[in-house]
Amino acid sequence: MVPGIWDRILSWGRRKPADSPEKTEAQASLGYERRLFVNLPLPTSDLDDHGNPLRTYVPNEVITTKYTLLTFLPKNLFEQFRRVANQYFLFLIILQLIPAVAEGSAGLSALALCFIIFVTSLKDGYEDYKRYQSDAEVNNAETLILRRWTNFNTRRSTLKLNFLQRVQSSLPGAPQPYPVLNRSKSTLRPADDSPGSSQVAASHEKLAMGGGEMDHSSQWSKILWRSLQVGDFVLVRNDQHIPADLLILSTSDEDGLCFIETKNLDGETNLKLRQAMGSTSSWQSVDDLRSTEISVDCEAPNTNLYSFKGSMTNNHRVDPNQSPEFPKVPRAEPITIDNILLRGCILRNTDYVVGLALFTGPESKIVLNSGVTPNKRSRIEKIMNTQVALNFVLLFILCLLCAISSGFLYTQTETSQTLFETNFDTDPDNAAFVGFLTFWSGLILFQNIVPISLYISIELVKTIQAYFIYCDLDMYFPPLDRPCMPKTWNISDDLGQVQYIFSDKTGTLTQNVMEFRQCSIRGTVYGELFDPEAADENEDDGQAQTSEMLPLNPSPTFDQTKSLMLHDMQAMFDNPYFDHDDVTFVDVKLFRHLAADGGQARAVVEFFTILAVCHSVLAERPDPDNPNKIIYKAQSPDEAALVSAARNSGFTFLGREQDTIRCEFLGRPQQFKLLNVLEFNSTRKRMSVIVQRSDGRIVLFSKGADSIIFQRLRAGQVEVKETTLEHLKYFATTGLRTLCLGYRIIPDEEYDAWAHDYMEACNLLDGREEAIDDVSEKIEHSLTLVGGTAIEDRLQDGVPEAIAQLACAGLKIWVLTGDKTETAINIGFSCNLLHEGMQLIVVTGTDTTSTQTQLQEALDKFGFEQGRILEEEPGLDAEGNNKPLALIIDGESLKYALEPALEKLFLQVAQMCEAVVCCRVSPLQKALVVRCVKQNLKVLCLAIGDGANDVSMIQEADIGVGIAGEEGLQAVLASDYSIAQFRYLQKLLLVHGRWSYIRVANMIMIFFYKNIIWTFALFWFQLWCGFSLTFLFDYALMMFYNLAFTSIPVLVLGVLDQDVAADVSMAVPQLYMGGIKGTEFNMRRFWMHIFDGIYQSLVCVLIPFYVYNLTASAHSSGLDDTELNEVGTIISIGVVCAANLYVALNTMNWTWIIPVVVTLSTLSLSLFLGIYCQLDVSALYHMDVQIYTQGNFYFVLAIVLILCMLPRFFIKFISQTFFPSDADIVREVVHL
Repeated sequence: MVPGIWDRILSWGRRKPADSPEKTEAQASLGYERRLFVNLPLPTSDLDDHGNPLRTYVPNEVITTKYTLLTFLPKNLFEQFRRVANQYFLFLIILQLIPAVAEGSAGLSALALCFIIFVTSLKDGYEDYKRYQSDAEVNNAETLILRRWTNFNTRRSTLKLNFLQRVQSSLPGAPQPYPVLNRSKSTLRPADDSPGSSQVAASHEKLAMGGGEMDHSSQWSKILWRSLQVGDFVLVRNDQHIPADLLILSTSDEDGLCFIETKNLDGETNLKLRQAMGSTSSWQSVDDLRSTEISVDCEAPNTNLYSFKGSMTNNHRVDPNQSPEFPKVPRAEPITIDNILLRGCILRNTDYVVGLALFTGPESKIVLNSGVTPNKRSRIEKIMNTQVALNFVLLFILCLLCAISSGFLYTQTETSQTLFETNFDTDPDNAAFVGFLTFWSGLILFQNIVPISLYISIELVKTIQAYFIYCDLDMYFPPLDRPCMPKTWNISDDLGQVQYIFSDKTGTLTQNVMEFRQCSIRGTVYGELFDPEAADENEDDGQAQTSEMLPLNPSPTFDQTKSLMLHDMQAMFDNPYFDHDDVTFVDVKLFRHLAADGGQARAVVEFFTILAVCHSVLAERPDPDNPNKIIYKAQSPDEAALVSAARNSGFTFLGREQDTIRCEFLGRPQQFKLLNVLEFNSTRKRMSVIVQRSDGRIVLFSKGADSIIFQRLRAGQVEVKETTLEHLKYFATTGLRTLCLGYRIIPDEEYDAWAHDYMEACNLLDGREEAIDDVSEKIEHSLTLVGGTAIEDRLQDGVPEAIAQLACAGLKIWVLTGDKTETAINIGFSCNLLHEGMQLIVVTGTDTTSTQTQLQEALDKFGFEQGRILEEEPGLDAEGNNKPLALIIDGESLKYALEPALEKLFLQVAQMCEAVVCCRVSPLQKALVVRCVKQNLKVLCLAIGDGANDVSMIQEADIGVGIAGEEGLQAVLASDYSIAQFRYLQKLLLVHGRWSYIRVANMIMIFFYKNIIWTFALFWFQLWCGFSLTFLFDYALMMFYNLAFTSIPVLVLGVLDQDVAADVSMAVPQLYMGGIKGTEFNMRRFWMHIFDGIYQSLVCVLIPFYVYNLTASAHSSGLDDTELNEVGTIISIGVVCAANLYVALNTMNWTWIIPVVVTLSTLSLSLFLGIYCQLDVSALYHMDVQIYTQGNFYFVLAIVLILCMLPRFFIKFISQTFFPSDADIVREVVHL
C-alpha cells in the first residue's frame, strides 16, 4: 500500500531503526519466513549483486514515541484538528477574517482555540517525553556479543548513528554502540582501550563455558541493546534482562538448563525452566560458537507468548576426532518455546546463558504484545455525540432563520434601514446574497452553542475520578500492596451502567490457593475433611467432618489426625522432607494400608508415583542451612498442591536433571529417565509423561479431566470405574476440583515406533501442534485407572456478600469456568450465585439437535415460546410455582448454542434466568459468550478474570477488570481496571461507578444548558435589531463565558457531587438500577435542559429590556441607561448568574465548596469587567461604574434569577414530592 502524502509528510524526521524494511515480518502473514545461518555463508539466492543479504532485519531499538522534535508541532496539530470541534472553531476564525461576514474579534476567537490546543499539546508532549525516557533507558542498556566472528545474516556497514550517538560513543569509557574492530592477525578486540573496557574484557576472559579458560584471542564485547542484530551470539549473565528473543545454545548448567523469571512478560513471579538445544548444550568454549555450522528455520514474528515453531539443523561430525575434510552429518531438532528466552525475562539462578538472537526490537514477542489497546468509548460519550450533532442542527436552524428573515427585511421599505443608512438599496435581487452573508455571520454569532470546552472538561473530570478510585483505601489490598488501578480513564461512567457481569471462577471468585483434600484410590476414599471455621471456633473440641463414604470419627481434630498419621509414617520410614506447615491432606488409614503390603498398598504407591512424576514442577531449596526444605514452583497451583501432597505422604520429588527425575519414595531414592512430556492444553485437557523405570520398563503416566481419562481406559475395570466416578461426583458436589490418574506400561517395540513418529511431528514447521496431538492419541490409550484427586480452592473473602449485593443491584452475573458441572454448581451455591429454591435448567447437549431440544423444552416448560416471551412471569413451572431460574450449560452444549441458528434461543433462555453458569468452557468460548450477549442484547458488559485464559474475554467486554492473583498479571495487563479481590468490584460499581455516571451525566446536561441560555439570548435580540446579527454582548464576554465565568462550578459538580454517601450506596444496591435504566442521561433529560435554557434566555433578555425602557434615565455622560452596551452587559451578568445558580440548584451534595465556587465564579465576571472597562480601547469603557451604581440593575437581576429558577425549583419539588425516585426516597430517609 502506497502511503498517502500526509503520512509521508508527518513521518519525515521520525526516528527509525536502521535497515527497517517497509513491511516487517511481524506485519506479514504468519509463515516460516525466517532463516538464519551461523558459520555458513548465505545461499546465492539470498544475496544481491554486491554479495549483501537481500533480507534485512530490524535492529534491537524499540521506539514507542509518537513524535520527534521535528514532527511534534505538525503531527500534533494534525491529530488535534482531526477532531470535528476544533475544525469547526478553526473554520469560524477563518470566517471572521472575511470582511463581508466578519463579526467580533478573530484574535479573541483564536486565543480561545489556541488555549485549548496548547493545553492538549502540553499533555501530549509530556506523555511522549516520558515514553522517550523509557525508550532511552531500555535501548541504552548494555549486553555482550561475540567478537572475532562474522554474522552472515546482517550488514554491519548499514548501521547508522546520529550525531548525538557519535558524540556519546567518542567519550572515554563510554560503551560503543557497536565495537570498532582492530583487524589484526592475532587478536580481535574493541578499539576502546579505556580501563573500563580492559576490566570488562578481563572479566570475560575469566568467564568460562563449562569451567575452562577462554582463549584470549576470543572476546565478548559490550554493546548497547539498540545495536544488537539478528544472528548475533549473546551472552547473558545471572540476574540480567534478556535483550532480545534468543535461542538457547548453551548454559552454565552441564545439563543445559536455566531458570527465568517472566514477571515483566506475564506477571508470574515463579521461576520457569528452559532447556538448551540438545545438539549444542554440551558446548564448552567459544571455539564451538565459531566453528559449528547451524541453520535455523522458524516462524515469522507473532504475539503468541506460549508457543514457538522452528527447527535447527546442526552440521556436525559423528566423531570429533575426524579429519576436517570428513563430511559433516546434518542433524535436525525441533525448537519449542522451552528453548527460547523471550526479551524482557530475567535470568535467575544460572551463571550464564549463550543464545542466538532470533527476533529483535519491534519483532520480539513482548513488543508485539504491547500494541496499542483499542480505544474504548463510554456509552455516555456515544449518546453525547448525537446530542452535539443536535446542537449543530439547532445552530443551522438559527442561522437559517436569521438568513431568511434578514433577506426578507432587506426587501422591505419604510424601515429604519431606509431612514438611517445612506444609499440603502432595497433591490430584491440582492436579498439572497444578504441572506447568504447573514447565514455565515450567524455561525460566528451563535458559535457558543457548540461547547468547545466540553470535551476537555470531561477528560479532566474523568481523570480526577480515576484518581479518586486509585486512592480509595477500601479497595487497597495490603498483602499485595495493590490498590485499584484505573488503566482506561475515559470509561469510569460506564462502571455505573453495567448490566451483565461475566466472571471467571478460579482465582477470581476463589483464592486460587489449591489444597489437596481427598482422593480416591482403587475404590477407597482417603482424606478427612475439616471445617476450618469450626476449628477456629472450637479449637479444643473441633469436629472432624468426614465424607459420607468414610466412618464418622467425631473426636479427633485436624492436628490430632495429622499427629496420628505422622506417627504411622515414622514407624515405616523417615521422611525428612515432610513440611508441617503445608499439610492439607490427612488420613490415619493411608499408612496402615501401605504397611499391609497388599493390592491396595501397590495402588497407593502407583497413585502417588504419578503425582510425584507427572508434572512440570520445579523444586527449589531456598534455605541453604536446611536442604530438606523444598518449595515447589509450578505454573499451575494445582500441580504444586498435588506434588506437595505426594511429598508429605512419603513420595518426594527432589528435582529434575535434564532427562532424569530424582525422587525419594518411602525413604528410598528413585530415578526415572524422562523420555517424553505430552503437554497439557485446553484441547487435550490432560498431561502425560513417558518415563523409563530403573528396571528398564517404559511407563506412561497420565492425569487429566475425568471425561478425557475415562475415554482412554482399557477394557474391564468396570467396578473401579463406577466407584471412582461415584467418588468424583461426590467430590465435585462438595466444591472440590477433580482429576483422574492412570498409567500404562508400553512395550519397547511400540514405543520405538511411536517415538519416531513423535520426533517427525515435532520437527514439522506447519501444523506441529495438531500433529503432536494426533501422535499423542496413538499412545495415550488402554490406561489402567488408578484413582482421582480432589483439590479445594476456597472462595475469596467477601465473595458471597458481593455477589448477593450485585444481584440486588439488578446485575446479571454469568460465571464462565473450566470446571465440571457438579463443581461449578456447588461453587455457585457457596458464593450466593445460586440459592435454595432456585430452579436449575441444566443443558448437556452432545450435538446441535439435542442442544436445541433441551433449550426449547426449557422455554416451553417455564411458559415461553421461541421468538417471543409470553405474558406469564418467568420461572412459572408446570405446577404454577413461581421460582427463580438459573441456567447451567456445559462447554459442549455451549459450542452449539453459540451457532447462529441457536444463539437467539440460547439468549432467550438465558434472559429468563437470574444466573448463568457455563462449565467446561475454553478461553475462546468465554470471549464468544461475551460477544454474543453484547452484540445481540445491546447491553453493557463487564468481564472479570485473573489469568491468561481470561484475556480474550476481558478485551471483548465493554469494561475489563483484571484481578492480580496467583496466575500472574496477564489479565491485569489487558484490563481497564485492576483490583486485588473480587469483593472490591462491589464498591467499584455501586459507589464509584454510580457516582461517576451521575456526575458526568449532570455535568454534560448543564454544559448544554448554559450554552443554550447564552446563545438564545443573542438570538432573541435579533428580533429587535432586524436580524442584522448585531452583537448583544461584547465579544470579549462571549469568549470568556465558557472559559472562565461558568466553567469552574460545573467542573466541581462533575468531580464532587453525590446523591448519597458511599455507605448508603453499598447498603442500598437497588439504587444502581438508575444507571442500568439510563435515567440520568437520556434524550428526554437532554431536551428538558435545552428547553429550560431557551426559557431562561428569554427571561434574561425580556426583563432587562422592558424594565430599562420603562425606567430610562440619563447618566452624567449624557447617555441614557438603555444604551446597547449597557443593557447587553446587564443581560450577560444575568445569564452568568443564572447559569452558576443553576449548577447550585442541581447540586445534590451541598458542602462549603459549592457556594464558595459559585460565588467566586460569578464574581470573576465583575472582576473582569472592573479591569476590562478601564481600557480606553474597550467598547465598555467605564461601563462597570454605570451598571453597579444604579438600583435598577439589582432589581432586574433579582427578578431575572427568581423567574429563571422558579420553574426548575417547582418541577423538582413536584417530582420529589409526588413522583420520587429511589434515590430521593433514600435521601429523605437518611436525612430524617
